[in-house]
Amino acid sequence: MSGIAHVAAVAADPGFASTDVLGLRRSLVVHAAGGLVVLLVTTTLSVLKPRGLTRYGWRRLHRQ
Repeated sequence: MSGIAHVAAVAADPGFASTDVLGLRRSLVVHAAGGLVVLLVTTTLSVLKPRGLTRYGWRRLHRQ
C-alpha cells in the first residue's frame, strides 16, 4: 500500500514527470498480473477436476 500511496502523492504534484514513478508503476502492474494469474490457476483447478473418486476416496470407500 505504501507504493500506491507514493504514486498517488507524486501524481498529485503538478510538476511531476512520468519517469519519476516508472519503476514503481511497473512493479504494481507486475504484482497485479501475478495475483490475477494465481487466481485464474486456482479457479481453473477447482473447476476442471477429474471425474469420479480419487485413489484416496476409492480406498476409503472400500475400507468401510
